[in-house]
Amino acid sequence: MAIYPAITSITPGGCFKKINEISRLKLKTVCLFPTTLKQPERWQVYRKLKRAGIRKIPLVHLRNEDMDNEEIYYLQQQFKVEAFNLHATGCYAVSRDYQDLNQKIYLENTAEKIFEKQIKKFAGLCLDTTHLEDVRRSDKKLYQHFIGLLKKYPLGCVHIGAISETRHPDPGGCKLMIYESHLFEKLSDFDYLINYRKFLKNIVALELENSLSEQLRAKKYIEQKLKL
Repeated sequence: MAIYPAITSITPGGCFKKINEISRLKLKTVCLFPTTLKQPERWQVYRKLKRAGIRKIPLVHLRNEDMDNEEIYYLQQQFKVEAFNLHATGCYAVSRDYQDLNQKIYLENTAEKIFEKQIKKFAGLCLDTTHLEDVRRSDKKLYQHFIGLLKKYPLGCVHIGAISETRHPDPGGCKLMIYESHLFEKLSDFDYLINYRKFLKNIVALELENSLSEQLRAKKYIEQKLKL
């Protein structure tokens, strides 16, 4: 298991600011969440990542609406991507068949039920700990459903975010009020992860809008807190 910082893209221009940190921090490996980037911007990001010295991207969050197989093959070849993930339901749900790439793709939990017939088409599950913690606090039945799936199907990758003390409006608009956040304010925002320690394995990505230097501080805190 390894925890990786990530290039995320929800904050306008935020991904390029993070890329500018790479050389100074001497990073060779990051995960990638091009969630809001359309194709021309994504290719710009790929070129900048190569120039910055990134050699490996263990995990990429796919944009189901406009990332074709050719682009996915490029990422595999250029950055040695081990796993991709898609939302099983919700705002970025699977809407097409990736054919021979299906066995590299893991379905991510959201605030809606995942059906086993969906999972069987792909490699297994991607756990987003913040989505699951939000569900644990609001829908015990759905929480137990997903815990059951985690015990039954392979877990290929994990996303980690922050959990706030109070609920706030969902900036993505998929849900009304949430505890989860892609921006941490204090390190104790990660203390909830003690409940998911046994699931933190394989590829673990920090899905945070914070700078890479702040993400590395969070990584150190999580590893010490959970004794990883």
